[in-house]
Amino acid sequence: MNGKVFSMMFLGTLGLALGSNFRMFDNTGGCDCPSKHPQQKFCDDSLVIKAIVVQIRGAESTGGNQGMSMDMVIEVSVNELFKGNETLHSENVYLHSYGMCRFDMMLSVGQEYVFSATDIYQPGYFVVQRGCNWVQKWNSLTTEQINGLYGDYYDCRLCQISKTMTQSNPLDDYSFLQRSPIDGADEPIGMCYHNQQMAFRMRTYEDCETLYSACVVRGNECLWLENREYRKCMKKRAKELKKGRKNKAKQLSPQRRPRKPKLGNRRTIFS
Repeated sequence: MNGKVFSMMFLGTLGLALGSNFRMFDNTGGCDCPSKHPQQKFCDDSLVIKAIVVQIRGAESTGGNQGMSMDMVIEVSVNELFKGNETLHSENVYLHSYGMCRFDMMLSVGQEYVFSATDIYQPGYFVVQRGCNWVQKWNSLTTEQINGLYGDYYDCRLCQISKTMTQSNPLDDYSFLQRSPIDGADEPIGMCYHNQQMAFRMRTYEDCETLYSACVVRGNECLWLENREYRKCMKKRAKELKKGRKNKAKQLSPQRRPRKPKLGNRRTIFS
């Protein structure tokens, strides 16, 4: 069998297997990436900015050894730099987006967004992929997400966010996972569990961690940062989960036969 054909068959099968595995991947229309908390995208990507879209245009082939034809170039004017080279703060940045993962249909010129991007080909050559990087209208961010960009998301080397694959009660999964001594700044302390399954499967559940919290160091462990909105969201989720369990229990319980009416002293009426 031709090696190239075999590779394509293998990758296609792998994509189907991973894409259907507990909805682990974002549904991004042909661009499947592991769904991540915004903080994890902030930590993993090399550039995070607040910027206004100046123009969106087509791009020529990148050339080189990649052989990748880039579809779109997004020119943005940087208003704030949260992560990346400080020289980028005073100049326009060009973000490349390609294939089924492009952002051209989702962005509006003149609008302000938060962008995270990765320079995967060479330093300073930034790529954004729909579903893989964090791209969101600035005015749609929650106060807690903005606080994350200004500081709460910065515990990257000490705390990581781990996805749980279960569909169990998320409230049982937000405990500290592992602990290690703090020997240095780069020594990881632990993880915060992030269960997105309920939010994805049941639209009544909000993703409380994504919207209202960050994984931060508290003492010698990593915990979800609690605030008013986070506690309010978790309380609502717990209530909905409890209600859902009751409804499920009713559906699974055997149906009872209707009781026969009790026969008392019956009177016969003659006409």
